[in-house]
Amino acid sequence: MQLKQTKTVTDGLQRRIETLQTERTNLKANKTSLGKADFMHCMYPGIFAEYQNNHLQQDIFPSLFETEENCGRCLPGWILLKSSCYYFSPRVSNSKKNWPDSRADCISHGGDLLVINNLEEVYRKYENRPSSSSSSSHGLWWQNGYWIGLTDVGIPGAWVWVNNVTEVETMYWRTGQPDRSGLHSGHCAASYHFPDTLKTWYTGKCHDLQLNWICEKELVS
Repeated sequence: MQLKQTKTVTDGLQRRIETLQTERTNLKANKTSLGKADFMHCMYPGIFAEYQNNHLQQDIFPSLFETEENCGRCLPGWILLKSSCYYFSPRVSNSKKNWPDSRADCISHGGDLLVINNLEEVYRKYENRPSSSSSSSHGLWWQNGYWIGLTDVGIPGAWVWVNNVTEVETMYWRTGQPDRSGLHSGHCAASYHFPDTLKTWYTGKCHDLQLNWICEKELVS
Protein backbone atom coordinates (compact mmCIF):
# COMPACT_ATOMS: atom_id res chain seq x y z
CA MET A 1 0.00 0.00 0.00
CA GLN A 2 2.76 2.40 0.97
CA LEU A 3 4.69 1.51 -2.19
CA LYS A 4 1.62 2.26 -4.29
CA GLN A 5 1.15 5.66 -2.62
CA THR A 6 4.82 6.50 -3.14
CA LYS A 7 4.53 5.61 -6.83
CA THR A 8 1.44 7.80 -7.16
CA VAL A 9 3.25 10.76 -5.60
CA THR A 10 6.29 10.16 -7.79
CA ASP A 11 4.16 10.00 -10.93
CA GLY A 12 2.43 13.23 -9.92
CA LEU A 13 5.73 15.00 -9.36
CA GLN A 14 7.04 13.74 -12.69
CA ARG A 15 3.98 15.07 -14.52
CA ARG A 16 4.39 18.41 -12.74
CA ILE A 17 8.06 18.56 -13.68
CA GLU A 18 7.20 17.82 -17.31
CA THR A 19 4.52 20.53 -17.28
CA LEU A 20 6.96 23.07 -15.83
CA GLN A 21 9.60 22.13 -18.39
CA THR A 22 7.09 22.65 -21.19
CA GLU A 23 6.07 26.03 -19.78
CA ARG A 24 9.73 27.01 -19.44
CA THR A 25 10.41 26.07 -23.06
CA ASN A 26 7.42 28.14 -24.22
CA LEU A 27 8.52 31.13 -22.14
CA LYS A 28 12.04 30.96 -23.56
CA ALA A 29 10.65 30.83 -27.09
CA ASN A 30 8.42 33.84 -26.45
CA LYS A 31 11.31 35.74 -24.88
CA THR A 32 13.53 35.02 -27.87
CA SER A 33 10.82 36.18 -30.26
CA LEU A 34 10.24 39.38 -28.32
CA GLY A 35 13.97 39.95 -27.99
CA LYS A 36 14.43 39.78 -31.74
CA ALA A 37 11.56 42.20 -32.28
CA ASP A 38 12.99 44.64 -29.74
CA PHE A 39 16.45 44.34 -31.29
CA MET A 40 15.17 45.06 -34.79
CA HIS A 41 13.07 47.94 -33.49
CA CYS A 42 15.94 49.56 -31.60
CA MET A 43 18.81 48.95 -33.99
CA TYR A 44 17.12 49.98 -37.23
CA PRO A 45 15.51 53.39 -36.83
CA GLY A 46 13.71 53.27 -40.19
CA ILE A 47 10.59 54.51 -38.46
CA PHE A 48 12.01 58.01 -38.70
CA ALA A 49 12.39 57.73 -42.47
CA GLU A 50 8.74 56.70 -42.63
CA TYR A 51 7.91 59.65 -40.40
CA GLN A 52 9.59 62.03 -42.85
CA ASN A 53 8.17 60.33 -45.95
CA ASN A 54 4.66 60.81 -44.60
CA HIS A 55 5.33 64.56 -44.46
CA LEU A 56 4.12 64.95 -40.90
CA GLN A 57 5.05 68.60 -40.58
CA GLN A 58 5.57 68.83 -36.83
CA ASP A 59 8.22 70.76 -35.00
CA ILE A 60 8.87 68.12 -32.37
CA PHE A 61 8.61 64.36 -32.49
CA PRO A 62 5.26 62.91 -31.37
CA SER A 63 5.01 60.69 -28.32
CA LEU A 64 5.53 57.60 -30.49
CA PHE A 65 9.17 58.52 -30.89
CA GLU A 66 9.52 59.37 -27.23
CA THR A 67 8.36 56.04 -25.88
CA GLU A 68 8.79 53.32 -28.49
CA GLU A 69 11.76 54.23 -30.63
CA ASN A 70 14.18 54.80 -27.75
CA CYS A 71 13.07 51.51 -26.14
CA GLY A 72 13.12 53.12 -22.73
CA ARG A 73 16.87 53.68 -22.83
CA CYS A 74 16.70 57.43 -23.52
CA LEU A 75 14.87 60.31 -21.89
CA PRO A 76 11.43 61.22 -23.31
CA GLY A 77 11.90 63.31 -26.44
CA TRP A 78 15.36 61.86 -27.15
CA ILE A 79 16.21 59.58 -30.08
CA LEU A 80 18.15 56.34 -29.76
CA LEU A 81 20.74 55.84 -32.50
CA LYS A 82 23.19 53.01 -31.92
CA SER A 83 24.93 53.63 -28.60
CA SER A 84 23.87 57.23 -27.98
CA CYS A 85 20.74 59.25 -27.31
CA TYR A 86 20.18 62.48 -29.25
CA TYR A 87 17.96 65.46 -28.57
CA PHE A 88 16.93 68.09 -31.13
CA SER A 89 15.61 71.20 -29.43
CA PRO A 90 12.04 71.99 -30.59
CA ARG A 91 11.84 74.34 -33.53
CA VAL A 92 9.27 76.67 -32.04
CA SER A 93 9.34 80.40 -31.50
CA ASN A 94 11.21 81.78 -28.51
CA SER A 95 12.98 78.48 -27.85
CA LYS A 96 16.39 79.25 -29.31
CA LYS A 97 19.47 79.81 -27.17
CA ASN A 98 23.04 81.00 -27.52
CA TRP A 99 25.86 78.45 -27.47
CA PRO A 100 26.64 78.53 -23.71
CA ASP A 101 22.96 78.24 -22.74
CA SER A 102 22.42 75.45 -25.26
CA ARG A 103 25.30 73.51 -23.76
CA ALA A 104 23.99 74.13 -20.25
CA ASP A 105 20.65 72.61 -21.28
CA CYS A 106 22.37 69.47 -22.58
CA ILE A 107 24.48 69.13 -19.43
CA SER A 108 21.40 69.52 -17.24
CA HIS A 109 20.03 66.36 -18.87
CA GLY A 110 23.22 64.37 -18.43
CA GLY A 111 24.61 64.93 -21.92
CA ASP A 112 26.49 67.59 -23.87
CA LEU A 113 26.32 69.32 -27.22
CA LEU A 114 26.73 66.99 -30.19
CA VAL A 115 30.21 65.72 -31.00
CA ILE A 116 30.55 64.50 -34.59
CA ASN A 117 33.06 61.68 -34.79
CA ASN A 118 32.66 60.46 -38.35
CA LEU A 119 30.71 60.77 -41.58
CA GLU A 120 28.20 58.13 -40.52
CA GLU A 121 27.13 60.30 -37.60
CA VAL A 122 26.63 63.24 -39.97
CA TYR A 123 24.24 61.19 -42.10
CA ARG A 124 22.41 59.80 -39.07
CA LYS A 125 21.95 63.28 -37.69
CA TYR A 126 20.29 64.62 -40.82
CA GLU A 127 18.24 61.51 -41.51
CA ASN A 128 16.64 61.74 -38.08
CA ARG A 129 16.28 65.46 -37.50
CA PRO A 130 12.73 66.72 -36.98
CA SER A 131 10.93 68.01 -40.05
CA SER A 132 10.54 71.77 -40.12
CA SER A 133 7.19 73.37 -40.75
CA SER A 134 7.00 76.21 -43.23
CA SER A 135 6.46 78.69 -40.42
CA SER A 136 9.68 77.67 -38.68
CA SER A 137 11.83 77.80 -41.80
CA HIS A 138 11.41 81.52 -42.47
CA GLY A 139 14.48 83.72 -42.21
CA LEU A 140 18.06 83.37 -43.38
CA TRP A 141 19.58 79.90 -43.39
CA TRP A 142 22.18 80.75 -40.77
CA GLN A 143 19.38 81.57 -38.32
CA ASN A 144 17.95 78.05 -38.65
CA GLY A 145 20.93 75.86 -37.87
CA TYR A 146 21.78 73.85 -34.76
CA TRP A 147 24.59 74.49 -32.30
CA ILE A 148 27.08 71.62 -32.06
CA GLY A 149 29.80 71.04 -29.46
CA LEU A 150 32.72 72.65 -31.30
CA THR A 151 34.53 75.93 -30.49
CA ASP A 152 37.86 77.68 -30.88
CA VAL A 153 37.34 79.92 -27.85
CA GLY A 154 40.55 78.75 -26.17
CA ILE A 155 42.92 79.26 -29.11
CA PRO A 156 41.52 80.95 -32.23
CA GLY A 157 41.86 78.57 -35.13
CA ALA A 158 42.21 75.46 -32.96
CA TRP A 159 38.75 73.89 -33.01
CA VAL A 160 38.07 71.69 -30.00
CA TRP A 161 35.04 69.55 -29.20
CA VAL A 162 33.35 69.68 -25.82
CA ASN A 163 34.94 66.31 -24.99
CA ASN A 164 38.36 68.04 -25.29
CA VAL A 165 39.24 66.36 -28.59
CA THR A 166 40.88 68.74 -31.08
CA GLU A 167 39.24 68.62 -34.51
CA VAL A 168 41.92 67.88 -37.09
CA GLU A 169 40.37 65.52 -39.64
CA THR A 170 36.56 65.46 -39.82
CA MET A 171 36.15 69.01 -41.04
CA TYR A 172 32.75 69.58 -42.65
CA TRP A 173 32.90 73.35 -43.00
CA ARG A 174 30.71 75.14 -45.50
CA THR A 175 32.60 76.91 -48.29
CA GLY A 176 34.09 80.12 -46.89
CA GLN A 177 34.00 78.81 -43.33
CA PRO A 178 35.17 79.17 -40.65
CA ASP A 179 34.54 82.90 -41.00
CA ARG A 180 36.90 85.25 -39.19
CA SER A 181 35.46 88.68 -39.87
CA GLY A 182 32.34 88.43 -42.00
CA LEU A 183 28.64 88.15 -41.29
CA HIS A 184 28.98 84.62 -39.94
CA SER A 185 32.13 85.11 -37.92
CA GLY A 186 32.38 83.69 -34.43
CA HIS A 187 34.08 81.14 -32.23
CA CYS A 188 31.29 78.56 -31.91
CA ALA A 189 30.19 76.10 -34.58
CA ALA A 190 26.71 75.33 -35.83
CA SER A 191 25.38 72.99 -38.48
CA TYR A 192 22.73 73.51 -41.13
CA HIS A 193 21.28 70.91 -43.50
CA PHE A 194 22.71 71.86 -46.87
CA PRO A 195 22.32 69.53 -49.87
CA ASP A 196 26.03 68.74 -49.59
CA THR A 197 26.19 66.97 -46.24
CA LEU A 198 29.99 67.22 -46.29
CA LYS A 199 29.76 71.02 -46.03
CA THR A 200 27.34 71.85 -43.24
CA TRP A 201 29.29 73.62 -40.49
CA TYR A 202 29.48 77.37 -40.05
CA THR A 203 30.58 79.75 -37.32
CA GLY A 204 28.47 81.99 -35.14
CA LYS A 205 28.93 84.42 -32.29
CA CYS A 206 28.73 82.25 -29.19
CA HIS A 207 26.84 84.68 -26.95
CA ASP A 208 24.85 86.61 -29.54
CA LEU A 209 23.48 84.16 -32.10
CA GLN A 210 20.31 82.35 -31.00
CA LEU A 211 19.86 78.90 -32.53
CA ASN A 212 18.41 75.48 -31.90
CA TRP A 213 20.80 72.85 -30.60
CA ILE A 214 21.53 69.12 -30.59
CA CYS A 215 22.43 67.23 -27.43
CA GLU A 216 24.14 63.85 -27.27
CA LYS A 217 24.30 61.40 -24.39
CA GLU A 218 26.28 58.18 -24.64
CA LEU A 219 24.67 55.12 -23.14
CA VAL A 220 26.56 53.37 -20.38
CA SER A 221 27.05 49.67 -21.08
